[in-house]
Amino acid sequence: QTGNAGLLSPPARQHEVYDLEGSPHKRAVFLATFEYLDPSTFDGAAFGYYHPTKFRIVGRRLNFNMNADTLRPRKARRMLGRVFDGIANRDARSQYAAERFWGQLVGFEEAHIWLRAIKPD
Repeated sequence: QTGNAGLLSPPARQHEVYDLEGSPHKRAVFLATFEYLDPSTFDGAAFGYYHPTKFRIVGRRLNFNMNADTLRPRKARRMLGRVFDGIANRDARSQYAAERFWGQLVGFEEAHIWLRAIKPD
């Protein structure tokens, strides 16, 4: 593990759950937050110098209901969640619209971003 920002050096994989409650981080986390680490994206090409470790974004997903072992939402909320999840995760444009506009009205509880480390040449 590197000393910078808690990121792993390639080819490691890590599953992180970030709890921003009580942290000094005050900005929203969007699905595009980590694009600067992916050299195949615009942000990665423009701002790739920000961190030497490179990753490929392999998946993104918004979830209406939090996937928790301790609390299971009621049946109506689960059914509504399937509808909202399907609409929001149709494609990248749908995710953007849900994240920036209508998703704030219904309140998505969770976002997943999967990254794969790129080995240096």
